[in-house]
This record gives sequence, C-alpha cells and structure tokens, in this order.
Amino acid sequence: MKYWVVIEKSPRNYSAYVPDLPGCVATGDTQADVEREIHDAIEFHLAGMVADNDPIPEPWSYAREVDVRMPRGREQHQGQLAPCCWQQRPGASPFTQQRALRETHRSGARLRRARVVRHP
Repeated sequence: MKYWVVIEKSPRNYSAYVPDLPGCVATGDTQADVEREIHDAIEFHLAGMVADNDPIPEPWSYAREVDVRMPRGREQHQGQLAPCCWQQRPGASPFTQQRALRETHRSGARLRRARVVRHP
C-alpha cells in the first residue's frame, strides 16, 4: 500500500504525518531523517493495528497543486505573504489547533488568526 505523507519544515526541524493514519507522525532534523522516520512509523502503526485486530484503512488522500493570483500590493508585503490562519498557543494540542483551523475555513469568513483555546 502507498500512503500520502505530508512533510513540513519548522524553524528547527522537519515533521511528517499521514492523513490516512491519524496519530501516525514523525520528526527529524533533516528531510531525509523525517522521511526515514515516517516510513518506520507507518510500519509500526500498521503492525499495531494488525495486533489489535483493527481494520487497515485504505489510502484515500490525494494532493493537488493550486494556482492562485497574488494580491495587489504584493511588493509592499514582501515576506508577509503567507501568514498562518491560526496561532499556536502554549499548551494547546495539535488537535485543538486543527479544529480551530477547520472551523475558521467552514465559517466562510475571511481567514484571519483564529483564537485557539485550551480545553480542560
């Protein structure tokens, strides 16, 4: 089976996750490190699912490149073209951050920084 893997660069390292296998994540110092780690994480994740008699999910994710027009005044905002839609808050889980991002997108409102709250 082949699963799509999303690799993201952060200021200090790389991280990867598999959209079709929730909870299957990895990090590494370099892109090569994270690719090796996510491969091992997928195998480990699937082995755990087999051991627990859980069904193995079929891959369903896909990726597509989207071509967008740059807004006017681009030269005035150089370096500020890709603000994040949500702001990470100390103690907020990635799940909470993703939920805030989804709710922002679903609302149809213009994308601004969504407030992420920590739930007890």
